[in-house]
Amino acid sequence: MEESVVVFRATNHQTYSCLIRMDRRLQIVIVSWPDQHASPFTEVSSLASELVTHYQFNPQRLLLIEHHPDDQRPFLNDPIYSLITFSWNHYQAENPVRQPLSLAEFIQIVLALSNY
Repeated sequence: MEESVVVFRATNHQTYSCLIRMDRRLQIVIVSWPDQHASPFTEVSSLASELVTHYQFNPQRLLLIEHHPDDQRPFLNDPIYSLITFSWNHYQAENPVRQPLSLAEFIQIVLALSNY
């Protein structure tokens, strides 16, 4: 997996940065926010749109997963991973929906994609 820091401007005109690990062939991106208070869920659509434009991902195939390290989760039973899905208007992501993933579900997704 490639690793990169992405800096993007959100619709609220603020600039955010995040660490991504991605597999371009599988079109899977795992995002981590460097600051626990900077996870701009309402602005994650801007990140997804930037990824599709910059890395030329297919919006319908892009799999965006948020990683929440132990030190960024208020409670230990909070999810480590969350799948974020979008409605797409051409190359613009809209209406993000976060779905918590267990570690087992995350592993199943990665294994299924790697066999694809």
